[in-house]
Amino acid sequence: MEWILAPWPWYVSGPLIGLTVPFLLVAVGKPFGVSSSFRHLCSICSPNTTIGYLRENDWRQESWNLFFVVGIVENTWPASPLRVCCSGLTPTLSCNPDCHTD
Repeated sequence: MEWILAPWPWYVSGPLIGLTVPFLLVAVGKPFGVSSSFRHLCSICSPNTTIGYLRENDWRQESWNLFFVVGIVENTWPASPLRVCCSGLTPTLSCNPDCHTD
């Protein structure tokens, strides 16, 4: 069990992470990721388009993907001041002085 919790080399973890999205596409049958959300946003913004790729897209059926992207943005917003604070850059909010490493 300890080998699962230990850090894995890049040549093992990289392909596993990279193959997760195609596996989900084959197993579940739905595209997963931010790039498919861009297609849905383009379909919403231009409903009378002549581009078949966007015209045939049923974004209402895939609206969960848009919520996925909104969740990414909403949940990274609170963490961004911590990244700025702990990286040694000029902090925008009050920081923990013990956070900076010299």
